[in-house]
Amino acid sequence: MKKITTKQIVTIAIVIALAIIGYYFWTTGTPGYVKKYQAQIDSAQHNIDSLQVELDLSDQMIDSMGAELTILERENSVLKEDIKDIKKEANEKINAIDKLNNDELSEFFTDRYQTIR
Repeated sequence: MKKITTKQIVTIAIVIALAIIGYYFWTTGTPGYVKKYQAQIDSAQHNIDSLQVELDLSDQMIDSMGAELTILERENSVLKEDIKDIKKEANEKINAIDKLNNDELSEFFTDRYQTIR
């Protein structure tokens, strides 16, 4: 029979200790506080994702409103030009009437309003 040396006993003890430690970590799994923090992290990530979706929708709405504003500005510009043209025509007609003498004014209004009666 062979005699077991002290070196072999120490080696066997170390292997058994490592096996016990490995088994402990393998069977205990993740500590509870890690699961708790992971749940909080997941919840925060979900909130961030929701906010990102809302920001994307807001950006789309802003872009859409910007396009509508550009169209309205163009329409407003066209209307301002139309108003300027109408004012110019009205001023020309008023100035033309101002140049008429009394006989011409009388004839103008007689011809103009005679057909109304």
